[in-house]
Amino acid sequence: MYYEIRDPEGKILISNIPAGARAFSACRLGRHEGKLSDGTFCRYGRSQNHDGSVFLLVTDGPAFQSKAAFTEKLRMYAQLTDTVREMRAQMLDEFSHDLIELTGKNAYEVYSVLDQVELGAKPTFADQMSYAESAINSKSEDTANALLQILRNSALIKSVVVGLESKYYSRPNLTFKEHLAREVLANVLLPFMRDFDKKGISVVLEQQDAPIHIDYRTFTAALCPIVEDAAKYSLPDTKFFIRVKRSDAVVIIEFDMLSLTISPDEVEKIFTEGYSGRAAVELQIKGKGLGLYMAKRLLGLNNATISCEAAVTPERTRWADGHAYERNIIKVAIAA
Repeated sequence: MYYEIRDPEGKILISNIPAGARAFSACRLGRHEGKLSDGTFCRYGRSQNHDGSVFLLVTDGPAFQSKAAFTEKLRMYAQLTDTVREMRAQMLDEFSHDLIELTGKNAYEVYSVLDQVELGAKPTFADQMSYAESAINSKSEDTANALLQILRNSALIKSVVVGLESKYYSRPNLTFKEHLAREVLANVLLPFMRDFDKKGISVVLEQQDAPIHIDYRTFTAALCPIVEDAAKYSLPDTKFFIRVKRSDAVVIIEFDMLSLTISPDEVEKIFTEGYSGRAAVELQIKGKGLGLYMAKRLLGLNNATISCEAAVTPERTRWADGHAYERNIIKVAIAA
């Protein structure tokens, strides 16, 4: 069974129509019969309502054998347009909240170097360039800091977009190539070094290395929230270790940190949508509970899994401001 759902403007939202049947999807409303390019008989039709339209094509089964069964199947699929519309609205809401926040932060960084009022008062682009060059030269340290923060925010924007794409699109575009794990990790870490530095956390990327077969775009997007959380939840003035291990047919990447305590019942929950750890909630530094959930989804596209080993060495538990920090290890295992 093949189907295609369009929004009220005619944009395709979901489709699994094969190339040989594309011409049928432009049919008029109602039920029709015909032949595919390979000679196969088919029954097809289109239905429409205020939420969009649905096209259905069958070549076998009850809906092919019975006109009434096909009409009922078409009616049922037409009801999906409302569900798809709601999913699309939810997706846009998730996109807009995160992207507006991150792009707003990027604008803030720019205006920390360039005075917005003064820039806006320049009548031509050439005048704006002259003012910007002068401001950058006189504020070289502020400019460097702003650029690195923009780099960080851009990495998170990419992670949000790729993560939501994987959530709402069943067939994301993947390109698998071999990469060295340590080089990939260094690239992911780069935008977040400022976060660790502000808290006095030393990042130790150990020397072990191994090749990994991944889709670079989705894999690096998956690691971003792991690294961001490490900076956010780790105890200041500690060390954050990242190591690559090879075990049989699996490459394991360990993110080893002294971070907020994770209760035994939370070890699996932290990877579920919308869940934030209790300690993070108490400290009012929680996110929306999407980071590790998205990481798990994206890693799944790369034949990889993610897990948490909490309170690895209880004797190393430390307390700060009434909150416990323990050695926690996030493990990513990639099929070699």
